[in-house]
Amino acid sequence: MAALRKQYAQNQKRIDVIDSVFCKVYEDSAARRLSEMCFEQLSNKYKREQTDLDEQNSRLQQSFDAYIICNIIIEYFMIIFTMVRRDANGIPA
Repeated sequence: MAALRKQYAQNQKRIDVIDSVFCKVYEDSAARRLSEMCFEQLSNKYKREQTDLDEQNSRLQQSFDAYIICNIIIEYFMIIFTMVRRDANGIPA
């Protein structure tokens, strides 16, 4: 789980970098320091990378959520198991 959280954080950091770079690319394009074709190529490249990272982080978030739900279910069944075991042994709750 720690490795997944680390990957999620790395992805988010890269998304932030892409946002900054894209702003710079847009400014260069607006100031005519970058050709329209170059802007389109860079824009498409960064958009694809950001989309891929967003999708990966969405899947990671689903994994985190599933992990939490599984732990809650396990805790719930452990409580029930303990209660049933005590009842079967005649131990008051």
